[in-house]
Amino acid sequence: MASRKVPLVPNEYFHVYNRGVDGRSIIQDKEDLGRLLNSMRVFNRVEPVGSLYAFSFHDPQLRNQVPKLEDSKHLVSIVSFNILPNHIHFVLKPLVEKGGSEYVKRVIGGFTLFFNEKYGRTGPLFQSPFKSTHIRSTHHLLHMQTYVNLNDYIHGRGQFPEWVGASSWGMFTTKTMNDICDPIEVEAILSHFPNRSEYRKRALETADAIWQERMADEIEQTTQGRDIADQAALEKNILPQLRNQVPK
Repeated sequence: MASRKVPLVPNEYFHVYNRGVDGRSIIQDKEDLGRLLNSMRVFNRVEPVGSLYAFSFHDPQLRNQVPKLEDSKHLVSIVSFNILPNHIHFVLKPLVEKGGSEYVKRVIGGFTLFFNEKYGRTGPLFQSPFKSTHIRSTHHLLHMQTYVNLNDYIHGRGQFPEWVGASSWGMFTTKTMNDICDPIEVEAILSHFPNRSEYRKRALETADAIWQERMADEIEQTTQGRDIADQAALEKNILPQLRNQVPK
């Protein structure tokens, strides 16, 4: 994996995201989703983990030799996440030196091995290196965790799509607990709002504004593209005809 220009330093927040190579699907069924979610849980520990086989029910004796998650020191605190059919998002805070990069490397590497074996493919599944943005303020953090929590809603243009995916949205809005996000970080986000209902309302307003802005940009780009195409057609077809009609 290529080195990062901006390292994921401990105790700072980052938006981390990656997508399938060539935009390909990384989640094709519920088994894939479950495996990726399990990778996100199990690999968040400083201790070497090895294969997720140690956590499977095929060998409970081997599984019991692995330290429990609650007894392990974590690599990162996860604020929010979203798994979409062809890409993933995290807002996370590394807790140890190189913890962020190590966590993402483990999750992506482990899931790629599983995916390639299951579907009989070879080579990388995700783009490399993964992308990240340093979150530098509380305002930026509130915006980015909303963007991540509702990324599927944004891609669905104001609707929650019916595809196989998962996010931390429910942990912020309905007290649906998971063992992936750090509950302390979730409560810290919610402390900026009177209650969960108000958080939900403001988050959806932010997401609506984001996808509407994207639609406007797409329309503008499409219009500009048509203008360029029209100009090219004009120069190629019409202008030569007009020149031929001019008396010499």
